[in-house]
Amino acid sequence: MRQLYSFFTAVQFLTRIPCPNSEFRSEYMVNSLVYYPVVGLILGTILTVAHLGFKVLFPESITAALTTTLYVILTGGLHLDGLIDTVDGLFSNRPKSQVMEIMKDSRVGALGVIAAIIVFLIKYSIFQNLGQNIPLTGLIIVLIANRWGLILLITFFPYVRKEGLGKFFQTKSNKMFFLVSTLIALILVILIEWYIGLLSMGITALFAWLYGKKVTATLGGMTGDTYGAFIELSEIIIFLILTLILFT
Repeated sequence: MRQLYSFFTAVQFLTRIPCPNSEFRSEYMVNSLVYYPVVGLILGTILTVAHLGFKVLFPESITAALTTTLYVILTGGLHLDGLIDTVDGLFSNRPKSQVMEIMKDSRVGALGVIAAIIVFLIKYSIFQNLGQNIPLTGLIIVLIANRWGLILLITFFPYVRKEGLGKFFQTKSNKMFFLVSTLIALILVILIEWYIGLLSMGITALFAWLYGKKVTATLGGMTGDTYGAFIELSEIIIFLILTLILFT
């Protein structure tokens, strides 16, 4: 039962998909880390099935727009919000202390909005080519891989704030959670399409490491916002590199 509640916690934390509520326990939060790749599998499957359904009814451009919109609805825009705050802070050319305050500010800056628009445009283009230049299974694989990449960041890079869920994960979790989640992610992507799966995992690991190094060098560690930004950025990075490798 503990593992089931941990799974529900992972779904509640990363998505807005309805699932049974469970009482808050620290062990559920920590154990939920291993289920992040499974949440990616669920999101990817829902989006892929919806995309196929939209494609029957609408032209490719509208299908891509609806798939992009559904993705935002399923995640509640949580990661997009992190992207906006991260870009506003990191590109403000301010001292570290001010950057942290900018990222906490609820107001949205111009740079963050521009970054969100660019990400939307790239995702729209990706979804428009889904099933053509990019195989349908690629969407599922990428969402599994980049949710796994989030655990890599949590495990191997410090959390800069003194409080927050990131700090909680850092103090309560250990590398065993990362190893278990890695095994789960590998099994899932290999079963779906091993070649694209392993490529996606490799790209994710490299990007997560470079991203973590850069953010840590600038801020001293990760924040909840930088985790969200990683989800958004890693998705498009993986898709773009896969397209270059597989279809050129």
